[in-house]
Amino acid sequence: MIEVRKATPEDFERFRPLMEEWIAECNPDGLKFDPVPEKLIDSFLAMSAMPNGTTLVMLKNGTPIGCLGLLRHGWGASKTENFATENLWYVSKKYAGYARFLISAAKKWAAENGCDYLTFSTNRLSSARSEHGEEFLAAIGFRPLYGLHIVEV
Repeated sequence: MIEVRKATPEDFERFRPLMEEWIAECNPDGLKFDPVPEKLIDSFLAMSAMPNGTTLVMLKNGTPIGCLGLLRHGWGASKTENFATENLWYVSKKYAGYARFLISAAKKWAAENGCDYLTFSTNRLSSARSEHGEEFLAAIGFRPLYGLHIVEV
């Protein structure tokens, strides 16, 4: 059975295997990210503690198979916080076909929190299977807006 809900303190304690899988799959092309499970878990905990954020967890038979951190914010000179943005997300490779359930829960959270828009990235730091990310997001109603580019400084 698949369940998606707001993460609890007990869920965060069980994130380690999922974070280790994510790090092993990510392979960030030699960039100096040096990810460690504790830092990822801390990031999800921090988003969950913010009044404008949350962390959703997707469970299969009680085991975390995906997680997603969301933040509500404005954009530029906007007077309102009407954007929700995924900050980090991952779905276990074995359960990638269930990602739509996690994203559906994110859309629901955004709507319930007064947002007009939800933005998702398809870069490899958010989901290593990004080679089909744009097609996947388009199939569930997203459209492209901007790309992510990086330079070492």
